[in-house]
Amino acid sequence: MKKMMLVALSVAGLGGCLPFPKPVDPVEPNLKPKKTAGIYRDEAGTAIYNPTPTPNYYYGQLRIESTFPTTYSSGEQGAIERLARNIFGQEVQQFGVTVTPILNDVKLPPVVIFNYRRDAGGNSWQLSTEDKYESPSVLVRASTQLKYEINYVASNRTDVSIAQNIASATEAFTSVQPGTWIISELSKDLVARAVATIDSSISKTITKTSNVTKISFLQPAKDGSRQYVYNIQGEQDLARGDDEGGIIARITIYSHLSPSFIAAQVDSKGEKPPIMIPDINPLNSLTVQGGQSSRLWDSASNEASYINMQQMAKLTGEVDESQVSAFELYCIDLKRLLRDKYSLSYYDSISAMSYMLKYTQYAKNRDLYGSTCLSVQDKKELTEMGIPMVSKFPEL
Repeated sequence: MKKMMLVALSVAGLGGCLPFPKPVDPVEPNLKPKKTAGIYRDEAGTAIYNPTPTPNYYYGQLRIESTFPTTYSSGEQGAIERLARNIFGQEVQQFGVTVTPILNDVKLPPVVIFNYRRDAGGNSWQLSTEDKYESPSVLVRASTQLKYEINYVASNRTDVSIAQNIASATEAFTSVQPGTWIISELSKDLVARAVATIDSSISKTITKTSNVTKISFLQPAKDGSRQYVYNIQGEQDLARGDDEGGIIARITIYSHLSPSFIAAQVDSKGEKPPIMIPDINPLNSLTVQGGQSSRLWDSASNEASYINMQQMAKLTGEVDESQVSAFELYCIDLKRLLRDKYSLSYYDSISAMSYMLKYTQYAKNRDLYGSTCLSVQDKKELTEMGIPMVSKFPEL
């Protein structure tokens, strides 16, 4: 009984005490990590093709666009200064970012996306930019990689401009209109020699290097990858309270696909074949390496398969199975060359074949026309493209 009384008194005694204070939520520390200077992919900018493009039906270009937060283009330039010091040291006078396209393992000249250079007084950074870039094209096969390297470049020199020197070194190469030639087995050695000369010239300008390199690629016909976005990050100053603190540039790298170089009209959804212009052919329209280089026709017309097909022009009337088989083999080999050596898309390759077959007995001989040289699908596509392969032998 006494124990029960003690408990009751104790509880009653608490009734006149001050209430317990309510718990206070602890102040959450700023857990957002501070980004150091570097090159970061922005996953929000990733894009894919849907559906995945069909291999061998498209040419692919690497295209690059850049933007610059206005906060860092002039005035207060702390992020730029921190990036320059942290990566290249106190003496750096200019630095920038280059993108080097590598298409189907063929390395192209670097492109200076932007270059910051100290002004004459050394008090601020002046910006020069390359807002847009379009690479030459490659045939997009199942294994095609539109690869690229993103690098920093820098120099302690004040008497030269990285951007101007690289632009000057690459002028002859980049002035060739991208849509006039294809990187192929036919042109890749010429490209490699040109790029080696350019790289030698550029190396004389760059006096500092960095191990900050991003290497990646797009594979449109394999996984549908279409676009990546990168932030060029100077070390953040969290005191600014800026969500984008330290970002001095954004680089968007994406692929552009086209089914034909010579089409008069292309279906934007890719559901129909491109419409061609009669008498305009890729072999006569495209060159080996752009500019004044030789036409594709100059090489294709000397292929052994085509010469053998022409020599069969004397075939008139009935032909035996062995002659048809030989013609088919030459034709199939020529189609393979147009795809593998000349890197023509499916539509441009059958357009080229229809042009070359006009100089043979193909359309004039019933047996050759009925061979597997051009498939039923090929002939159907040519008709829809506006350049039908019309037979010229009498109807039975």
